[in-house]
Amino acid sequence: MSDPATPQPDSVSYPPVSAPAAPTGALAWGLNLLGIGVLPFLNLFLSGIVVTIVGITQSKRGGLARVNGRRAANWGLTVLLITLPCAAVYVTAIVIKAEGFFPWGIAIIIWGLLGVVNVIAGIIGLVQARAGREVRFPAIPFLR
Repeated sequence: MSDPATPQPDSVSYPPVSAPAAPTGALAWGLNLLGIGVLPFLNLFLSGIVVTIVGITQSKRGGLARVNGRRAANWGLTVLLITLPCAAVYVTAIVIKAEGFFPWGIAIIIWGLLGVVNVIAGIIGLVQARAGREVRFPAIPFLR
């Protein structure tokens, strides 16, 4: 006979299993911050490409992930749109051996400012998406 003080197998309670949280699209915004310390001048290219690809894949999940993923992809494309001409100006200035501030200095300043804004966008996007809200950060609306 079994002792009444020992629980029987059918009376053992297990912690309740919680349903997985709905996707919010925070992954794309979080990955935006991943490349900050890696490859100082290539990080904007990398974050623009990664955020665009991950944002598009997140947008296929529907709901809040769709909205935040689309906005992350738009931000990634905006970063690429600004970064590519800056890189072209910088490389051209090196090739023609330009002297003075004008040709390459403007590109470096824009590149640096975009890097700071990119970090701010990543933090804002990650915080808002993790809180279950739509990310509100201005970007060119490439994808609707």
